[in-house]
Amino acid sequence: ALQLRNHTLGQLENLDYASVDETLAQLDRRLADDLFVVQNRAIAEQLAFEGIDQIREPGPHEVRRIRALQAIDALQNAARQSAVPGILRARVEARTGNKLAARVALLAATKAEPGNVAAWYELYVSWRDTTDSQPGDQKEALLAAGRKVAELQPDNWFFWKDWVVDLARAKRGPRVALALKRTHEDVVDLDRGLAAAARLCRIDDARRLAGPLGR
Repeated sequence: ALQLRNHTLGQLENLDYASVDETLAQLDRRLADDLFVVQNRAIAEQLAFEGIDQIREPGPHEVRRIRALQAIDALQNAARQSAVPGILRARVEARTGNKLAARVALLAATKAEPGNVAAWYELYVSWRDTTDSQPGDQKEALLAAGRKVAELQPDNWFFWKDWVVDLARAKRGPRVALALKRTHEDVVDLDRGLAAAARLCRIDDARRLAGPLGR
């Protein structure tokens, strides 16, 4: 079973969804209703759905959409306290242009697993990308999701570069100052790391050049 699990993960990484189906079926026969099987089937179906162009292949696209949602429903029943079903459902809904349903799924994900930073981050991004709400409501929802991401993952510079801008737009002075300070510290650390790496590269280059000369 362990070998089959490893095969499943490798096939997912290689986007080999047909093989994933076969491997998960084998696992399912050995480990009925195992959460690993249910979750990875949902992930595989969602990724397979995203790989089909709706305009070029409307039929297969709809078939895969239904399969993905059915697999996600099964995962929802098996893992009610996990954010993963909501995140996957949101990605399927967003892919079909249903931003409201995607946001509802993400809200459900944050309630199911409040400590899941991925759910909060995707909710934050969904609010950044929307124009279908009242400006005040949208701003407050965006800030609430962003604050949660900042709390759960304070060292995520990829998030902070956007968060600084959103705080500035919302005119949250003290929070902007804190965010700028943190971003500056991260950039300084990154710069130091890159400088150290560059010095090591120059030392390695010098050694390689000196090698033949020293013989």
